[in-house]
Amino acid sequence: MCPARIQIDRCDILTVRADVCVSSIHRSRDMKIFPLSKQILKKAGSTIQAQLDKTNSDKKELGLGDVEMTDAGSLKNFKKFLFICLLSYVEGNEEFLLQSLIECLELAAVEKHSVVAIPALGTGGLNYPAEKVAMVTIQAVALHNLQHEETTSIKTVNIVLLENDTQLIQTYLRICVAGSTNLNDQNRTGASGSSPTPSAKSAAESGDATNTGRKPNQPSAQQSPQAGLQAGVFSFVSSLFRIGWTQRVGLFQFTVRPSFDGKFVGLSVHAGVDVSFFSSLLSPANQNFFQNLQRQHAK
Repeated sequence: MCPARIQIDRCDILTVRADVCVSSIHRSRDMKIFPLSKQILKKAGSTIQAQLDKTNSDKKELGLGDVEMTDAGSLKNFKKFLFICLLSYVEGNEEFLLQSLIECLELAAVEKHSVVAIPALGTGGLNYPAEKVAMVTIQAVALHNLQHEETTSIKTVNIVLLENDTQLIQTYLRICVAGSTNLNDQNRTGASGSSPTPSAKSAAESGDATNTGRKPNQPSAQQSPQAGLQAGVFSFVSSLFRIGWTQRVGLFQFTVRPSFDGKFVGLSVHAGVDVSFFSSLLSPANQNFFQNLQRQHAK
């Protein structure tokens, strides 16, 4: 078996064909509160809600990061749904999301599923920063591959983004290509293109994470030594990908940075040429095109 690969799709996630679809869920298990779970309820039927209500029925509310599995109801393009309990974002919540996504991939692999669809979880009304959600999603796949490279049944993880959410798509593509981003920038958040209704949003934001019994600002206390080691290994690998050497010689610029492809580790060399001197010959539209390319390269 080969490691799972990441594929980015731009469409409604409920139209994707996959074995497993991942969604967020409110801690009350009420599928009508969050936009995606509400759409699942509408299209897959009330049996999904009934299954959620029966799981851990002695537990009044879900905790941050809890994962629940159901079948796909009347939706024939999926076999299972995996619901992750999310609360409004506070610093550190992405660590719970990372562990939950790792758990989702583990559950999918245990049942021998091959395709998993994951949206940009929490980037709507819960205000999770798009960069952090993108990073932990990719980290979860990388850590799963690290542990189960030769044995996982998962062949593809589809990251599904809304067609019209250009900023979010660019964020995911940038992180997939560069392998990292500045996760300390708190002023940049993504929007999934949909948000909870006002009453649903207020219900989501009224939840105090400290009432769940799991404290977002103390994620390390909840991690097993193995999970902590995995996170540490990936953090180290990510830091290597951020290291690069750039040298400019005349109009040419060369960049060297570590690269990883399957089982091979090496160096990637990027060469570019400064084309700014063409600007006087270009139309305004083409000038904007080259300026955008230069800005993206600078990132």
